[in-house]
Amino acid sequence: MMIELDFVPQIDSSNQIDERCLDLQKKKISQVSKKKLEDIHCSIESYLGRFQNLLRAGNMRYIQIMLILTRAFLKPLASDRNLKESNI
Repeated sequence: MMIELDFVPQIDSSNQIDERCLDLQKKKISQVSKKKLEDIHCSIESYLGRFQNLLRAGNMRYIQIMLILTRAFLKPLASDRNLKESNI
């Protein structure tokens, strides 16, 4: 199942992560581009860097899990691209 994003979610607080995920599910998203997923990952990293000292342990773990998930989603996209480039 692929996911299509019409926007890169902006996350102002850890509570908004849940809201953004639900918004994406409600829109029945069908495809994600590698670039958009990289943008999401960078936004989450930026959020973590900015608020790292203010996050409690539970929120810190939640953000780290989001980073792990986006990295996991990026791996197959990167390997698919490498396969396509090697077949050219």
